Amino acid sequence: MPFFRVIRLAEPRYALIFAILLALLIQPAKSLAHGGHAAQPNSIIDPLITHHAVLEDEFKLNFFGSNLKSENVSAVTASLELAYAFTDLIGIELFTPFGFTNVAGEKTFGIGDIEFQFPKVSFIRRYGWVVTAYPAIQFPTGKTEAQLGRGVWVFSPHLLTDIALGPIGVQLNGAYEAATDGERAFELRGSVAYTLQLRADTFLSPLVELNSEFPVSGGEAAHLLFVPGLKLAIEGWHVGAGVQLPVTESRPFDYRALFQVGYHISWNRLLTTENPISHDHH
Repeated sequence: MPFFRVIRLAEPRYALIFAILLALLIQPAKSLAHGGHAAQPNSIIDPLITHHAVLEDEFKLNFFGSNLKSENVSAVTASLELAYAFTDLIGIELFTPFGFTNVAGEKTFGIGDIEFQFPKVSFIRRYGWVVTAYPAIQFPTGKTEAQLGRGVWVFSPHLLTDIALGPIGVQLNGAYEAATDGERAFELRGSVAYTLQLRADTFLSPLVELNSEFPVSGGEAAHLLFVPGLKLAIEGWHVGAGVQLPVTESRPFDYRALFQVGYHISWNRLLTTENPISHDHH
């Protein structure tokens, strides 16, 4: 399917593209040089499911174990996220899913649909408040017969925000998905976390997240997922665990357990003698 057909399916594209280009044009020339990133409050964390608005250097692994009894499907999957921030205001990210599935006794290993996010632009970057937008392109690289991919191109503009309210951190996401098979949907995510400082460089964050999807055309019925979890941050490392539980009758799975490990690394410093850990926040 031609790439440009993906673009034609997304009506909100013009406003988003214009805003991104405008943001790039008004940045001072020095912003194109990569440097140390400004710190944010410790209550702004990287949630388990909800996307982070703060741009930073990072790699992250997500592990999932899910089951859908009605369709005799179980899966142990994972995803690798690689993020690079040119500055506090401009970044890029690559998302690669992979794993094992068991569909009616047929076991398969493969990769899912790879997603490329660029440019990620923070329109607001203040201490305790960050707003970021980006377009994402999802490539049909997954095995559809193993339920590891959709088999279509997907274009989706995203809008994210991170807010610190004392020890409480709030993250909100909105996205519109347009696929080449005609399916379109809105996705909303939200996270609320309370951060406790255990030591000078150690933080514990109990959190609750909600993840919802509302199809506009095609696809399955709307669903809502409830996600309780816990995150632990130690210097540049952060680990987390939780479970996704369907609230609505329509469900992509009966349950999904998840585990996450991430590392805030400075890719530029990795090849030098400097410490590659980024101590921005968790």
